[in-house]
Amino acid sequence: MVSTIIPFEGVMNIRDLGGMKTKDGRVIKPGMLFRGSRLIDATEKDKEQIAKSVDLIVDFRSEQEIIEQPDPDLEGVTNIHIPILDTMARGVSREKKTDEAATRGPSFATVEDAIASMSRVYARFVESDYSRSQYAAFMRHVIDGGYEKIMWHCTAGKDRTGFAAFLFQKMFDIDDESIMEDYVLTNQYIKEDVDRIKDGIRKRGREYKFRPGCVFVSRPNEPHRLNIQPKGMLMYWMFVRMPKRDFPLLSMSMRESKWLRAALRDMPHRLFTGGDTVRKAFQRVFEAYDSMPAGSPQRALRLRAGVTDLLLAVLDASKDCESAPGDDRVARVIEEIRADPVRTFTIDGLSSRTSHSPSNL
Repeated sequence: MVSTIIPFEGVMNIRDLGGMKTKDGRVIKPGMLFRGSRLIDATEKDKEQIAKSVDLIVDFRSEQEIIEQPDPDLEGVTNIHIPILDTMARGVSREKKTDEAATRGPSFATVEDAIASMSRVYARFVESDYSRSQYAAFMRHVIDGGYEKIMWHCTAGKDRTGFAAFLFQKMFDIDDESIMEDYVLTNQYIKEDVDRIKDGIRKRGREYKFRPGCVFVSRPNEPHRLNIQPKGMLMYWMFVRMPKRDFPLLSMSMRESKWLRAALRDMPHRLFTGGDTVRKAFQRVFEAYDSMPAGSPQRALRLRAGVTDLLLAVLDASKDCESAPGDDRVARVIEEIRADPVRTFTIDGLSSRTSHSPSNL
């Protein structure tokens, strides 16, 4: 048994938790707990229906989301703002800036990257002191606020809202299978919203932002271009010709060549921090190219060995990297500032530590 979708003219993904059965056979009372999405699309009829159905609306969105898409004023309904995330999050908070980034940034470059990015956001729901305190404040309003019929929502009614529904369902002792079945129903109810983002991805392609020490890997025959090269940044390009399948790569055995092709094709990340190992591998290739006579057997051997080492170093760096470069460093700086808010932090110092330009930071 899952939550019940409530039909509206303009708003989407409004569902009543009522009717879901607990493990001991009891049933959540209908008409009491509603999970929802942004209400700016509500028609006049929708507004009347919502006003008759709920006493309290709790808005989980950020300040900027509310400025861009405010909830309508509903007579007789109290609206409380409890933002769950203290920073913008691609694919979750839906400010115009992050909505566009969701179709362009490296966090969603591949399925694996998207899963990793969203997993980090969900970890924040339970690991961040801020998010835990906000969910606790929400629960206090529900339990002790004196309200009878309650709706909570974010923008799509997907992550922040879905996690709150999960908390209720676990407290009411709903079985895990039903919770999961209910959770993924969002894919069905916000399909139009998801299709719009997918269409934006197809039209615009992906935009990757390089920082010092980054490695970016493009695939064979994949169109790409460099939009902007930051002043003072030196970029190295390495093109590795991929021969036909019947010919080995870099004079390797066919078995070795097949393995390396597959490993490069299945790299878990395409943009990541290279580190000293990749940097030194690049240097050895350049030194062999510049210091030895052209056409000499020694130079050819050193170049083949150097490029092989470089490709292996890139593969290792991609596997070891769990997130886009800079993200973890920024998060650490944020936590450090929160822990000691009276300390003086300079923009130049933070810029150096996070590999962001001062203006971007």
